[in-house]
Amino acid sequence: MPDFKTLNGEIKYLCFDKLAYPKNWREISYCPACKKQSITYFFEKFNMSYYKCKKCNFVFLNPFPSEDMFYDIYNSRYYNSVREFIEIPKVLMSKPHASVSVCNDDYLAINDSVSKILSGGNWLDVGGGIGSFLYYIRNHNEGFKLYLSESNERSAEFAERQFGIEVLKPDIFDENKTGLRFNVLSLLSVIEHISEPIDFLEKCVRIIQPRGLMVINTPRYSLLNRLLSKEASYNVIPPYHVSLFNEKNLVRPLVERFGLKLKNIWFSGQNAFSFIDIMHLSEFCDVKIPEKNDENLMTLCELNLRPQKRLVYGILRRLDKNFEKIIKVTDGKNMINAVFEKI
Repeated sequence: MPDFKTLNGEIKYLCFDKLAYPKNWREISYCPACKKQSITYFFEKFNMSYYKCKKCNFVFLNPFPSEDMFYDIYNSRYYNSVREFIEIPKVLMSKPHASVSVCNDDYLAINDSVSKILSGGNWLDVGGGIGSFLYYIRNHNEGFKLYLSESNERSAEFAERQFGIEVLKPDIFDENKTGLRFNVLSLLSVIEHISEPIDFLEKCVRIIQPRGLMVINTPRYSLLNRLLSKEASYNVIPPYHVSLFNEKNLVRPLVERFGLKLKNIWFSGQNAFSFIDIMHLSEFCDVKIPEKNDENLMTLCELNLRPQKRLVYGILRRLDKNFEKIIKVTDGKNMINAVFEKI
């Protein structure tokens, strides 16, 4: 693969040059969340199309990558560099929190929420990266036997070597092969990457023990995101974020279709909506692929705004600051956290 310096450059190569978007990608005519034939074109980002369900407001990439493309996407230079130069160095320096995707406050809240219901058993973290969340659980809740499922090879190897976490092979949903069912199954910043999320969640439910828990953490695509932000929301990142949920279209199928009981739900992170989204400037922004040990990802913006637009940009930034609390109350934060019990 060419030596890309930015995420957008790698996305263009992966999606269009190597994986032949849209020709070789799968296109559907129904909503992956509610299964209704009620979808309509919504917007485009990086020349890739998102659709919206008119029934449940689920937003999704369509066409989307097939399963055999996932290896290329999630073993790309960007993902490996984030692990290699940001997350792994933090672990090796004994920093308390290493994940780029999930904040430490969510770790704490998830552990507290689960601990109020269960004190032990088998805990599977699906898509758990280098294992930093399970390492946190081990240090704060010793009653669980921990298992990791992770498609990025470098991350899985590190989790096994550094933390001694047992890494399960891809066929985790085949109970006959693993011989395992789980008391807790966590999906932290995972289901937004799944193109058929309800089908995937059904597989997850099957391997959870009765009275076991499913824990979900995922970006929240809010009402103002749908009405105003559209592609400008920072949670819209094709081909990685293919499924954009709100709390209603996430909870409803898990309760109504699979009979789970919602035990707890809360929201975290910064506001989902920013007034700057109205200018639709996200196409001008990029992320530098890490090349050396660093604390954080570096965002690159080349706006080169004309004076009139620069004035508008400044006004919108002030609106974000002045109305931050009102937006938080009326439109909400950008992450959904939910705990469900299997009845």
